[in-house]
Amino acid sequence: MGGEKVILTEENLQGSLVGRRFADAKSLLDKPAGGRLMSAVDVKELIIQQLGEALVDQKNVRFGDNQYYLSTQDEMDFIITESGLERKKFMAERFDCDDFAFILKGEVSAHAYQAGQLTCGICAGIAWGYFQWNPRGYHAANWFLDSSGALNFIEPQWDLIFPVEQCQKGVDLFLA
Repeated sequence: MGGEKVILTEENLQGSLVGRRFADAKSLLDKPAGGRLMSAVDVKELIIQQLGEALVDQKNVRFGDNQYYLSTQDEMDFIITESGLERKKFMAERFDCDDFAFILKGEVSAHAYQAGQLTCGICAGIAWGYFQWNPRGYHAANWFLDSSGALNFIEPQWDLIFPVEQCQKGVDLFLA
């Protein structure tokens, strides 16, 4: 399950990260990025393996593309911070957990769109299940595979990243 490394440099950045959302994107160039590309088949295998018994049904792990970019932790931290979601107010049934998750997934997709050096989307999506950080029960959150292949969950309401061990059970839909 290798992958082609993508390194951000001045040459391949091509000035594509622009606008309010990415005004400080060049700061990512200060540290060498270590993201890599991976097929959706390999991504699905990693996710199923890491979720284990928490996954209700493997057929509910769904991907829209054939290949994904596994970002570095720094890249994902940047996208999460720039999303501004932690400043939004939770409103039951109007702007609740699934709405936060959809918007963060959109921010990740917008980042990939504006990053001219990427040839595919970022390996991130939305999952529904039970998580230790959310005592209220069934919950929608975001997920991403980092460049090492580790599955992480994101609580978009708080801009926090949790390891896969925080997923308790009942993941019944996992989308990218």
